[in-house]
Amino acid sequence: MSKKRWTDQEIIKAIEAVEQWQKNEHLHPLTCRSNSQHPPLVAWPVEGMVVLACTECSYIQEIPQVVLIANEPS
Repeated sequence: MSKKRWTDQEIIKAIEAVEQWQKNEHLHPLTCRSNSQHPPLVAWPVEGMVVLACTECSYIQEIPQVVLIANEPS
């Protein structure tokens, strides 16, 4: 995973982007790679950045770039 520390604003924007993605019924939810029956992944701030985390197991992943840019104004 990237080791670049995010600004507070980048962290807030990433969390909001993930929340919006997960609420959008037209998009496939971001799910656990270990078990697709687990709840959708959540944005989790860790070590100066935000990752996607499963609340049922220890699975984590980086946030796909498409999620981060989906809510940006065009």
